[in-house]
Amino acid sequence: MEISKNEEAESVKVKLNTLVLQALMDKAIKGASQNKMIPLTSLLEIELKEGVLTLTTTDATNTLKVFAREIKGDDFRVVVPVDLFHKLVSKVTTEHITLELKENSLEVVGNGTYQLDLLLDEDGTLVKFPEYEFKEKGEPTKLKPETVKTLLTSNKAALAQTMENPALTGYYFGDQVITSDTFKICGQAEQVFKKPTLLPGELVHLLSLCGDSEIDIYRDGQQLLFKAGNIIIHGWELDLLGEFPVEAISNYLNQDFPSMCKINRKSFMEALDRLALFVSPYDRNGVYLTFTDKGLQITSKQKNSSELLSYKESKNFKDFVCYVDILMLDDQVSAQTGEDLELWYGHETALKMVSGKVTQIVALLLDEEGAV
Repeated sequence: MEISKNEEAESVKVKLNTLVLQALMDKAIKGASQNKMIPLTSLLEIELKEGVLTLTTTDATNTLKVFAREIKGDDFRVVVPVDLFHKLVSKVTTEHITLELKENSLEVVGNGTYQLDLLLDEDGTLVKFPEYEFKEKGEPTKLKPETVKTLLTSNKAALAQTMENPALTGYYFGDQVITSDTFKICGQAEQVFKKPTLLPGELVHLLSLCGDSEIDIYRDGQQLLFKAGNIIIHGWELDLLGEFPVEAISNYLNQDFPSMCKINRKSFMEALDRLALFVSPYDRNGVYLTFTDKGLQITSKQKNSSELLSYKESKNFKDFVCYVDILMLDDQVSAQTGEDLELWYGHETALKMVSGKVTQIVALLLDEEGAV
């Protein structure tokens, strides 16, 4: 951790609109992982320089900077506990908040007066966030907000949550964006980068802070810089690109399934939600999907509940029964955004779902009664 001497011995003050500061802090705290083993991740750096207020947080790998411009006041920099400052600011109800830098504390004035001790190193100097070195060169890659939305819904729902294969905790960007935990796969037909790139989930999830803005992405070696509106996010590629099983996963996504039916996604979700009341972990949360000439029959393992959904379209119909984890299926269906959903079936081990640019693969369960 780098440090700098406290040169602000004299009082420095800045007056901020409370709603503006609250909005900034609601974003800034998302960049702080607050890992007790890494003190820096529980801190917030506040800096006012040449009329720009910058709030900086980190998870020790990725760095988030949130800006507000045209702020009047003298330049200063201070580091405070992020959780305490965020909670305090969120509870202030006055129109303005005043931050005043004292010799040994940051004084916050709102409904009352509150003192936050300055965080100092062992030799009495102010703690300083380490600065990343990044060279912005060339034209940025453009990331559309609708692509980010799909990343954070459909792709995120298939992201690995455990470390059996660390590469699967990342988002693979190639000729499409792929995520998988081996039981389910999601592919978004969108090429973002010119070369294959594997980004950590924590970095991608910070992109939600950019809202509906188009994001400019710059690359410097394995570093990436994302810029949109009043947000800058700095992070690194996952150094596991060679371990991501892109060929095997792509083969699944591109595999032909013999039959297809199209159903209303909302009706499907509502049916799964009701049927989930009649399944249990003892049945591996399984339900039967029976593709009939009258529609899609969904039946609980104990045969004590059933629903029939009409097809909106059907191609190459064949009678087919499969056994699937209803909770996993519901997660994937809920992560789609289209009105209708194509269900491709007939494969012995998987079910494919397609809506717009998104393709999902869900592994089937093996059932002792003969259904796959």
